[in-house]
Amino acid sequence: FGLRKTEGIDLAALEREFGIDFRKQYAAILRKYEPAYLEFSGTRLKLKTSAVPVSNTILSEFLNDF
Repeated sequence: FGLRKTEGIDLAALEREFGIDFRKQYAAILRKYEPAYLEFSGTRLKLKTSAVPVSNTILSEFLNDF
């Protein structure tokens, strides 16, 4: 999924590859964890350092909703 990488994930590339609107599809999860744990930077989404202890929980929610 790439969210754990320092550079995060490129949402534009992900949306092209899977044909989805990421912010729309995962709006509930984004509302739940942003801004405390998730950070948007241009077209990239990253986990903040504060997310390390809960990163498995966050990632599992994205994957369960996929």
